[in-house]
Amino acid sequence: MKSFPAFPCSVNEAILKVSSYEDGLLIGRLIHPQLDNSKEIRSIPQLLFLLDELLEGESPIQYQALHVQRCPDEACIATLRIRILFREHHSWQGTIIWEERQREATFRSVLDLIYLLDEVLA
Repeated sequence: MKSFPAFPCSVNEAILKVSSYEDGLLIGRLIHPQLDNSKEIRSIPQLLFLLDELLEGESPIQYQALHVQRCPDEACIATLRIRILFREHHSWQGTIIWEERQREATFRSVLDLIYLLDEVLA
């Protein structure tokens, strides 16, 4: 299993390891500096609610090193880094990085983020 070196991760950034995506149903694990262990994700709404909850304790200078490993082919289909750059009135703007393909896209709303997730995982 290949691994990335440790990198600083602020509270506005999370890593999503997707193990399955079928008929719009996302299953995977979320890694975030405020979580002691990774959290199992069973749907896109659950992912969004959890990210929103984690961002409420946002502190722009809080960093923690996370060691991220690429998923073996049989364990997951994608490793995505979601970075929320700006939030106002529950509107999110940021970037999503697909680690395996080293591709990055920006989103201007939560709906954009949902479309990007579907595009990457479909």
